[in-house]
Amino acid sequence: FLEACRKKNIQKIIHVSTDEVYGENLGKPFKEDQNLNPTNPYSASKAAAEMIVNSYKHAYKMNITLIRANNIYGTRQYPEKLISKSLFCFLNKKKMTIHGNGNSYRYYLSVHDFCDGLIKIIQKGKRNEIYNIAANKFFKITDVIKMISKQLNVDFKKNTIFVKDRPFNDKIYKINCDKLKKLGWKPKRKLEDDIPNICKWYIKNISLFH
Repeated sequence: FLEACRKKNIQKIIHVSTDEVYGENLGKPFKEDQNLNPTNPYSASKAAAEMIVNSYKHAYKMNITLIRANNIYGTRQYPEKLISKSLFCFLNKKKMTIHGNGNSYRYYLSVHDFCDGLIKIIQKGKRNEIYNIAANKFFKITDVIKMISKQLNVDFKKNTIFVKDRPFNDKIYKINCDKLKKLGWKPKRKLEDDIPNICKWYIKNISLFH
């Protein structure tokens, strides 16, 4: 892809990465200049992609902006992510699987807030910069599933099953997005407020996922 962009002299590229490239973080949120420390194969592949991007930035002076964001949620999401998978399982009378004890934490960023941040970066961002896009609040995995089960009037205990934890299931990822906020962006949506409408959308459109 980058080689094709180079040959066609594309003027600006946005590369979307992930907060996971920084690795697990139990302290202060990581800023964009933090060293990358991916701790699982998925995040390592994302970090590797960033290295390729950086090589094109330096070797060919291409204008590529890097974005690292939290977990994104919204409607129409493929049913492998936590929220969409929970809805898919509950609506199809299947048990939702929870890795380990479900005590990992994640920040959840609305797709609307993410897109607003993306537009701000396209309009006002500096050339070849890195920008974090982060939500304000994190949630325990089990609490997110409980919110969904409550909204659907489903018994949480009877419709979930705890399975062996992933060997690389980091506790939490924290990122600082002050750089983006200086461009005039801030998150406006809250997961707990959006869950009811997301549930309604999946109830109405569950047939699309069969």
